[in-house]
Amino acid sequence: MDYRTALFAVAVAFLTSLVFGLAPSLSASRVNLNEALQQTGRSAGTGRSSSRMRRLLVGGEVALSVVLLAGAGLLLRSYQRLWQANPGFVADRLLTARISLPVLEYRDPVRIAAFYSELLTQVQALPGVRSAGAVDGLPFGGGDHGGDFQIAGRPWPVSEPVPDVAKRRATPGYFEAMGIPLKQGRLFSGQANANAPRVAIIDETLAKSFFPQGDAVGQFLIDPTVNKKPGEASQIVGIVGAVKDRSLMKNPVPIIYHPALQAPSAFMNLAVRTAGDPLAPLSAIERKVREIDRNLPVYKIATMEQNLADSLMRRRFSMLLLAILAGVALCLSAVGVYGVIAYSVNQRVREIGIRMALGAETPGVQRLILGQGMRPVWAGLVASLAATRALASLLYGVSAFDPPTFLAVSGLLLGVSALASAVPAWRAARVDPMAALRHE
Repeated sequence: MDYRTALFAVAVAFLTSLVFGLAPSLSASRVNLNEALQQTGRSAGTGRSSSRMRRLLVGGEVALSVVLLAGAGLLLRSYQRLWQANPGFVADRLLTARISLPVLEYRDPVRIAAFYSELLTQVQALPGVRSAGAVDGLPFGGGDHGGDFQIAGRPWPVSEPVPDVAKRRATPGYFEAMGIPLKQGRLFSGQANANAPRVAIIDETLAKSFFPQGDAVGQFLIDPTVNKKPGEASQIVGIVGAVKDRSLMKNPVPIIYHPALQAPSAFMNLAVRTAGDPLAPLSAIERKVREIDRNLPVYKIATMEQNLADSLMRRRFSMLLLAILAGVALCLSAVGVYGVIAYSVNQRVREIGIRMALGAETPGVQRLILGQGMRPVWAGLVASLAATRALASLLYGVSAFDPPTFLAVSGLLLGVSALASAVPAWRAARVDPMAALRHE
């Protein structure tokens, strides 16, 4: 337990108790003496100021309850939308793992390329494996590289900032394994090695941003991290679908893919598409790695669905926390409404008896008590609408004023509040007029 958090919670609880404990005493200290002397016994505490204070407290409690309930409901709907969002690849039956080659032993880029080529060839031949590839920066799996680039023959204006894009090094089978669709041109082939002309693949986000005429394929771009020789450039041979790289809530960033055989990286993430359980070929993959280099570990093993779930961990925690707080607030609201209405009925026994003696019918008395009990609830519902705007930045695909959520939350709270008011209303309707007139 974090002692600072515990101390903060204790301090807030103490201050809350102090403030709300002082409220009745301050209200009592401002009682009009003449008005108090004209009242008798139980009715001495039922002045307009006292009733107004009680209604205000109940309305505030209801408003906070609605904010918590609506927040939990909105986050739940947002979480459902996020889970259904298209990340740009197929996460089903996809195994991911990480390999990092020691720099001292794998200094030669040719040896690095040979290691991954041999490994992926053997993994591809395993039973149950449909396709296999590797990339240095896996979506939702680690490895993030970026920087600037230039389009050959099109220098950036001095007045404009140099664009910053994400950069990835991928093997030929990576796009098939990830299920990233090819939009135009072709994918990398095994001939894209160190001796072949430099090539690159861009995603459709970059293509739409920098090649609005649709003529990206065949153009040349210069990436300082890959094109290090003077005058060297990489020809764009294909355009693939956009991929959400770090967050399902954010739009895809522009990405440039370079062949890993032309620009080898010692740090790579495997992506293995399987026909069945994605974890089934794991032991065989680890065995293949040891056969090539027995000192290499395979780590950070996870399915892509698990990686996506981990990226939503904070949102799940926030949703669960809000749901717990909303449930507690709902119970407190019901108790508060019941307590205020029951106290009000108990203080108005004489009034209710007079109404009954003058001919008021039981349904009319019940409607009177229910109406007065539900009035602060309605006020709290209206006041809570503005507070939920603070959740807008946490939502995805759902408005902060989502009608189905507010209808469900309002219906739930109104039902609970009506039930809490029904018991005092039922008791008020059963008051004996003669007993009520002798109540004080």
